[in-house]
Amino acid sequence: MRSLSLRALFGQIVPDGQGGGTVEGTIPASEIEWYAMQLLPVGADALVQSPPELIAAIRRQTQAIAGLYPEPRDSPSRDGSPL
Repeated sequence: MRSLSLRALFGQIVPDGQGGGTVEGTIPASEIEWYAMQLLPVGADALVQSPPELIAAIRRQTQAIAGLYPEPRDSPSRDGSPL
């Protein structure tokens, strides 16, 4: 499923012989945020190496998501309510 997402965005995936592969493509500067959003469902199965603007956009979006989920407290609440 994830490879289908990458293929839809960039075309052919060139296998690396180790179960992974490489995709290359051109991303218009005006579409960086959109591509970052499209790559989020691929998760840790993809490593973006360039352009730096796409890497920065992915970092911003993942940090925004992480910010929605505060770190859990070390001990449960005394009244038994959810933390």
